[in-house]
Parts: sequence; C-alpha cells; structure tokens
Amino acid sequence: MNICEGQIVNGNCAITSCGEKRSISEIKPAFMTLREVAIRLAVGEKTVRRLIDRGILPRNRHLGKILIPVKAVERLVEDSN
Repeated sequence: MNICEGQIVNGNCAITSCGEKRSISEIKPAFMTLREVAIRLAVGEKTVRRLIDRGILPRNRHLGKILIPVKAVERLVEDSN
C-alpha cells in the first residue's frame, strides 16, 4: 500500500495527493520531531542536533519546531545496517 505525501485532512478521513481516500489512522506522518528521531535512533537529542549540523539529516522548521523527514531517518537507519 503506497500512501502519497501531502494529505488534506477532511473530517475523519484524508485524501492523499494521489487522490486516494484513507482513514486518518492509516496515514503515516511525513516528519518526526527531534525527540522522536532521538528515540528512534536510541541516541540523545544533542546527537540528533549534531547530525543535522553536519548535514547528515535534513531539517525543516515549522512553528518553532525542528522537523526531520521520516524518509531521511529511515535512509540513515538502512545505511547504517
């Protein structure tokens, strides 16, 4: 099941950018917070900040929060294995 990015939430359902209708619980987030990444990688938040500063992980800022793309975190985990 391929879920497209860019979901538009509509009540209890969401319509993906590719036009598929999904329940909100089926939609995977496109971004993780600094803390979520730290938990996923089993490291401290300071280490995640270093990975961002070194250009290993990209980041976006939204409403004062640092957000890291889930795909970048998954790629980092895959590359480390």
